[in-house]
Amino acid sequence: MNTSKAIRQYIFSLPDGTLFTTGDLLDLGRRAAIDQCLHLMVKSGEIIRWTPGVFMRAEEINNRVPSALEVAIVKARRFGKEIAQHGNDAAAKLGLCEQGNQTPTYLANGKTSSFLFARKVRIRLHGTVPRKLFSLDRFGESVVKAFWQMGNNDATIELIWKTIDRFNAAQKKQVSAMRSEMPSWMSDCLLFASPTHKHAA
Repeated sequence: MNTSKAIRQYIFSLPDGTLFTTGDLLDLGRRAAIDQCLHLMVKSGEIIRWTPGVFMRAEEINNRVPSALEVAIVKARRFGKEIAQHGNDAAAKLGLCEQGNQTPTYLANGKTSSFLFARKVRIRLHGTVPRKLFSLDRFGESVVKAFWQMGNNDATIELIWKTIDRFNAAQKKQVSAMRSEMPSWMSDCLLFASPTHKHAA
């Protein structure tokens, strides 16, 4: 089977709405032949290139447009990176700052990088240490990330008290379970924000 036929067979066997990357095709032929085939398929309208190296079958464009987050995850994984919610967005979601990032921005292991999505939206991957790469959607991790972004000067004990008081019991438990992942200043603030210490005060 030649490279072009193998690539088409792979692409059209994918479930509807699946994003795929150039890297997914590397076992199907020489890189130059793969790039040429993808270029021709984009030009003929068979596939859409959402960002360099990330594609989707064009026939699905009317049914589903991938989100910036979906594209960022696929793009990052192509280069062995993991992404997570940025602290600014976590803080904004909790009402601790006026607004989050103006463009899609995520934390990622490795160097800081950016790329264009759909030729108009710049997605940014902000390099950070693995310790800060918490889940994208877990509540407790999002709270920790928000406080961490603010830093120990702005995330005071009083602010943490007021924020934690808004949470229900399950949410408080999720935040407390993250203490081993927190810097010492945050862990201490959380300790003094606990009901036991507040009543003692």
